Order: sequence, then C-alpha cells, then structure tokens
Amino acid sequence: MDNDRQMHDGDTRPSPTIDRQNQVDRLWDHLEATLPRFEALPGVVGVTLNGGISRGYGDELSEIDVTLYLTDTVHEAWVAGRAPIATGITVVDGQLYDIAVERIEAVEEGTWSETEQWDRSYAEILSDPDGRLAATFDEHLGSPPGLDHAEGLLFDCWWHFELATTCWVHRRDAVQAHYVLSGAVEPLIKSLFAVNEAYLPHEKWLVNLSRSLSWRPDDWETRLQSAIATGDGSMETVHERRDVIASLWDDVDRYARKQADEDVPVRWMQRTFYRALSSLVESEQVPYEKWDAAFGGGLLAMDPFASVARLDGDTVSLDETALDELTADELYDWHYQVVEAVSDRN
Repeated sequence: MDNDRQMHDGDTRPSPTIDRQNQVDRLWDHLEATLPRFEALPGVVGVTLNGGISRGYGDELSEIDVTLYLTDTVHEAWVAGRAPIATGITVVDGQLYDIAVERIEAVEEGTWSETEQWDRSYAEILSDPDGRLAATFDEHLGSPPGLDHAEGLLFDCWWHFELATTCWVHRRDAVQAHYVLSGAVEPLIKSLFAVNEAYLPHEKWLVNLSRSLSWRPDDWETRLQSAIATGDGSMETVHERRDVIASLWDDVDRYARKQADEDVPVRWMQRTFYRALSSLVESEQVPYEKWDAAFGGGLLAMDPFASVARLDGDTVSLDETALDELTADELYDWHYQVVEAVSDRN
C-alpha cells in the first residue's frame, strides 16, 4: 500500500495539537501489515482508515479505526453474527483495533450525518479496487456546510447563554444556570468551525481541533477555559461565564457577517428571518413554491410573518398595513429587531 501518512503536505484542515510523542508511524506500520487480511475477506469491496490516526495522531492509547465496506448479502450475514472476524473493539496481533462494517450501497446512496461527513473527510482509502469509495466520497464531500450552518449553531448557543440562563438567574438557581450555560459551549465551538468552512468534529475532538482553525477569536484558549470553568458554582461565576460566552459569541457572529457576500444588518442567527421578510417587502407577493424552497412554509406560522403575511392560494402576500402598524410590544424582541432592520433598509 502506498500511503501519504496524513496529514498531507499543504493540508489546511484542522489537525491535532497534542504535546505527546506521536506514534502514528508505528500504528501505520501495523496497519500496513494487517491490511491484506481485511482485503482478502469475501465480500469486502473497500477499506478505509478512520479515527485519530487518519487525522495525523496516535499514541499508546489509540486504537486503529478501520471501516470495512461490504456487499449487501455479506453485510447481512456479518451483522447477523456470521462475521469471519471480530468487529468493534478487538486486539489484532497485540494492537487495539476498532473495526466497523458498512453496507457499501448504504454509504453510496444514504445521507451522511454531520459526524460521518467530518470523520470521512479525513478518511484514508486503503483499498478500493473498483473505485466505488473514491466516487462516493467525492460525491458526498463536496464542501463543508459553512456559514449557512453557523446560523442555527449561533442561535442554539444564544438560546442557552441568553434565554435559558437568564431564566435560572432570575430563579436564583446557580447550579441549573451553570448547567444550561455548559450547553452553550458546544454550539459555540461548532459555529467557529462553520465560519471557518470546516466540517464539524465529534465532541471527542472538538476543543483540540479548534486550536488549529485558521481564524479564532482573540485569546481563544484563555477565554474558552473561562467559558467552560464553573469555578465555585456560585451565581457570581454564572455571570462571569455568561459574559465570556456572550463575548465569544459576538466575535463569531461579527466574523460570520463580515465573511458573508450579503449585507446582514441583524445577528447572523436572524439572517433567514431577515432575508425572508426583506424578500416579501420587496416583492409584496411571492409564489408559495418559491417561498417554500427558499425559507420553508413553516416560517409563515412564526412571527413576524404570522402577523404580516397571508397565504392566498399559491401566493404569499404582504399585509403592508399590518407591517406598518406593528409595535415593539406586539412581538418578541428577537422578531421585532428583524422588522426594524427591514424597515430601516426600506
């Protein structure tokens, strides 16, 4: 087998930052010696290396993650307990492996999850005699989700540090407030990957790989530690954590809007609402099919659209009078900010 011992020269993907002796070459050597056994198994049409070693790092605690791609009938026999080798966590010639099996047709035809996209974006194709893996990887890994995905992640983060935490601060429950604040950290870090146009890692690697992203907020490491640390668990530390998380969120939000090829005078998490209302104000009438494709029909049941839009047959129409008469006390602040931004633009 001819491999490039990832990471490849010029590779700009996030890579591990670990201050320990990297034993990836030793693990690669073991895999090279073992690979022919996997390739010789009946029904195996492809093999990939996954996991940490494919990302360029391994040590004495690492297993070698290998995925075997099987034909339909062989896969059915293996998952029914008729596999000719042990799968899952197993020891092969003194080395720990994690052997996964996939039905090749399912990989080719199915929708890959967020974590599958990330893991397979690093995967090393070890055996692919018919080119099926190369073809399907090229098809499914066109480009990371990017700025579009950051919108929902930034909302998720905001919901945790602003809405939910505020409730529990008001109710004087510091432990519950800390708990929901912790829920803001994962979408915050994932939004950082999204604005860097990178696939979103599994939580096992999320913090570590964030250190090698091309853009990070200033003093990322120190501020992230403060965002995670609960201190003595007091209400004072709730406020301290929330301030740090909010400031990091603000940095990522501003970066997302700076990178966008459109003017978004609201927070990035409000972009879809802003674009939808702007489109309706500009056109006054939008064919429902076009609206549904761009924004989703369900948006019409949410504010501010529930107050200012009508669905007349196959057309979404703007109620200009209703929009002009909307006041701040009739809408949640989040929604009224969108209305104000659209009104200011027009």
